[in-house]
Amino acid sequence: MYGNFLSDFLVRLSIAMILVVVNATILHYFVVKLKFKDHSFDNPTSIAIVISALYIILSYLPKFQIFFFVLTNTAIPIILAKEFYDIQWKTAIKFWLYWVMVMITLAALSAFFVVIIF
Repeated sequence: MYGNFLSDFLVRLSIAMILVVVNATILHYFVVKLKFKDHSFDNPTSIAIVISALYIILSYLPKFQIFFFVLTNTAIPIILAKEFYDIQWKTAIKFWLYWVMVMITLAALSAFFVVIIF
């Protein structure tokens, strides 16, 4: 029982760690493009860690998974971007929209390559 949970948790944690690196890199790129004051990797990494930690928690909540998934992908990144970068709501939403567009594109490309391979 505990072996299955531990291996399952480690797989989810490794996926979350990969997502932290990908999300932090994408978010940092948009920080530079949108000419925010802070160009360090601290804030994008913090945002990516919070989002990935919420993904791990959400994966264990089957009844509320869709609601919290939408919340994790919409309101939380916008609020975190506004708080970490001290920007207006309009700029935070623009920042979020850029991030969502890239993530959807990456998901579509990965699905395309999976279909081709298999």
